Amino acid sequence: MTETIRIGGAFFDDLATIPDVKSMLIKDRQLSEDEFALRHAETIRRHYAKVARLEFLQEDAQFFASCIWKYLNSLDSPAAPQRLTGPIQSSDSGWFGPPMTRT
Repeated sequence: MTETIRIGGAFFDDLATIPDVKSMLIKDRQLSEDEFALRHAETIRRHYAKVARLEFLQEDAQFFASCIWKYLNSLDSPAAPQRLTGPIQSSDSGWFGPPMTRT
């Protein structure tokens, strides 16, 4: 669960550079995880197609949207994760962070 929250934080930080998207994500965190993922998969797909010319599969975009939901809702918990200060480091999963954080 911690890794998905970290992934969600990285994606949120990237998407939140657009104020309208940031406010929409924060407002929609009240939705169920599935509703949020379905709604914001397209947000992710449009954003990365525009800024990085990347095409996410729908199921991948839904996974990352679900990670954002988990991150946003974890901020309410007493043991909320620290905000990321840099790119996510490599993990055993082989995933290295959102495309915009790769160097």
